[in-house]
Amino acid sequence: MGMTHFIRPRQMPNRIGYLKMVADTASDRKAISRKTESLLLAVLAQSEALTYVECDFGPSGTWVLATDENALPLPGSDSFFDDEDLPGFRSSLEGFSFRKRITIENTAIDAFLESLPPAPVKIRSISFRPYYVAAGVLAAGGLITLQSFHVLHERNLARLRDEAQRSLLLERQRAQAATHDEPSAAEWVRICMHHAYALPPYKDGWTLTNWECAGKTLSVIWQRTGGTLAAAPVGLMLNNGNSVRSSYPLMPFETIKGTPGDAAGDARAFIAFVQQSETNLSIKTTSLVQGNRAQSQNAYVISFPWQGDPREIPWDTFHNITVERLGREINADSRGGSQGTDYQIHVSIKDASVAPFTPESEGR
Repeated sequence: MGMTHFIRPRQMPNRIGYLKMVADTASDRKAISRKTESLLLAVLAQSEALTYVECDFGPSGTWVLATDENALPLPGSDSFFDDEDLPGFRSSLEGFSFRKRITIENTAIDAFLESLPPAPVKIRSISFRPYYVAAGVLAAGGLITLQSFHVLHERNLARLRDEAQRSLLLERQRAQAATHDEPSAAEWVRICMHHAYALPPYKDGWTLTNWECAGKTLSVIWQRTGGTLAAAPVGLMLNNGNSVRSSYPLMPFETIKGTPGDAAGDARAFIAFVQQSETNLSIKTTSLVQGNRAQSQNAYVISFPWQGDPREIPWDTFHNITVERLGREINADSRGGSQGTDYQIHVSIKDASVAPFTPESEGR
């Protein structure tokens, strides 16, 4: 990609941005890091959740910022669009109900920029050359000192080896323990939506029209809207080259705590909760076989649409519940825009009100 520098703002510690500087001075020790002002962070500090901002910078294009329900920038924000690409980006966001829209004309740009609060960010170089030079100087001085204190060096080296070995074993234990912890239903939903909404709704002439999480995979359908396969996202080609299905792993972005032990809601309580939203449920009953098939337990497979944010459902108040699939389809309207439909949710939950079936219970 040819990137030379990166930014990690303290206001958004979980995000990182890369950029390429035309006058690359990354090899200069004085250019290891530098500070500049961020228009994104300055406008974001004065923006609320679900805010849409457009700033007309004249020949440079229109700068855009859009925030989600958590007041975080949506994909595509902090970008300049010309008159041809701006309508396509707008249409990709028509599924969001923005509470506030701000348009800054070109004649008011200077006054708008002066009203913004300071938002300094530190630009760091990706190149390791300055660090190598500094490390080489330190290493040379260290070798001279170590030659004078050879015995002390050997003792310290042995101690460092022991500490490194213990640290390595500890990290392996933590990694193994982390792989055995499965996320709870609420954690899985947050992981799914975190990855789904991190994808850009429109990129290089391809529009995101459908996404679905299942297990540990996020599956996405991209529809060609002016682009070609040369610029298409990586994935399986469909519909005579007009669609592409991409798959992404669902990786945890936060510490996995697992299913809480105090969850008390059963299958009936969950169904009753969903019924309060006056939505249409599809409920099927299945039998889960456990162990050596000597014991089975009834379970419900529930499918339903959801208009609100799935993260607001109190998943962890119900026990024995698993979210099998979560997805959303984004339909194009007659004007070429797009609008997000209801979320489609499929869960399975064991029926704890019925005792497990065993051959012994049948004999009684």
